[in-house]
Amino acid sequence: MDSKVSNDITTGECYPTVTVTFDYNYTNAPSGITVNARSGKVLGELYPNTDPVREGYTFDGWFTGQTDGTKVTSNAVVTGETTY
Repeated sequence: MDSKVSNDITTGECYPTVTVTFDYNYTNAPSGITVNARSGKVLGELYPNTDPVREGYTFDGWFTGQTDGTKVTSNAVVTGETTY
């Protein structure tokens, strides 16, 4: 797979661009949200603007896996292609 690269205009440094997907992880869920971001970006800047809503459930955050995943914090740093 070819990597995309973005250039930081203030420093002139180049960073790989990666895809971060926020997946709702349940049967018949709406499509998740996909964001293209610079590697090294803080995850909290990429979160969707609103929490997902599903009747009868309370949203508890984004996790690294569908089951037994670790809850992701807003200060986590994007280092590669990721799905939460």
